[in-house]
Amino acid sequence: MSRRHAEIFRIREANFAAQPLAFEALLMACDRHANLMNMRRALIVVDMQNAFYSLDVCRDSFARSIPVINEAIEKFRSASWPIIFTRTSEALKVECLNGFELISELMAHTEDKIVDKDFPNAFWNTDLEIHLKSQNISSVVICGCFSMACVFLSHHGALERGIDSYTLVDGAISSDRTAIELLENMTAHLHHRDL
Repeated sequence: MSRRHAEIFRIREANFAAQPLAFEALLMACDRHANLMNMRRALIVVDMQNAFYSLDVCRDSFARSIPVINEAIEKFRSASWPIIFTRTSEALKVECLNGFELISELMAHTEDKIVDKDFPNAFWNTDLEIHLKSQNISSVVICGCFSMACVFLSHHGALERGIDSYTLVDGAISSDRTAIELLENMTAHLHHRDL
């Protein structure tokens, strides 16, 4: 904790003397925030593939989410944090030219890791966990397709493996805006401006 934070806490401690539980809650929240800021993170962009982009029912959701995801990619790249893209074999079931490939609107680079998967959870039967551990990643931010399927299950897959996981607000795709709101209400999440 910086000297400035220590001074602020000392002043606030005096103000919270009559409310010790409130002060402890403040300290815990500040500690969580400090830990989040010091973690080495990775961005996991789930199944942003041409096959799903071609679905008319998701057009608005893609239009809203792509700029948010690209901004997150820029921030992670500038911090030298890994960016990982997943591709699901489910895309092969949708008739679409180059349906398995990532959409060109994403700012993907050739050095970004790509994880191909056969299950909704990006951690199940893939090398994703091993890759994250080899990079000393302790926290992930997850976004992409589809909110209450692969994004939600990958979020929980990270948590099950002891990796802190957050979903990216406005970074999930769904044909139903309610599903996106449900995802954000059910998971720890971050705004792209807070990355």
